[in-house]
Amino acid sequence: MTIPSIENPVVQFHLRPFLTKRVALYTSSMEMRQRIVEKTIFKATSDPSILQDDPIDIALARLLHETAVVELRISKSMFQPGPIGHQLWQREG
Repeated sequence: MTIPSIENPVVQFHLRPFLTKRVALYTSSMEMRQRIVEKTIFKATSDPSILQDDPIDIALARLLHETAVVELRISKSMFQPGPIGHQLWQREG
């Protein structure tokens, strides 16, 4: 089985709009939406076998959900105070 290209018209005209519409349920940030959609497309085109078990729309929605949860957790952890995340505010002592 060959890996479908991201430039494939199916990806450009069907997959991306489908995912873009659904990702709006997860975040209002346009940058984060685009990031989640692109990572979902990358995962789907890198390993098409992950989409074989369910009907394609359900499998894509599941993959989008998994990607969104991971990306939003990463984003949230970056802005937590402490040694791992960024300090966005000064603590008054």
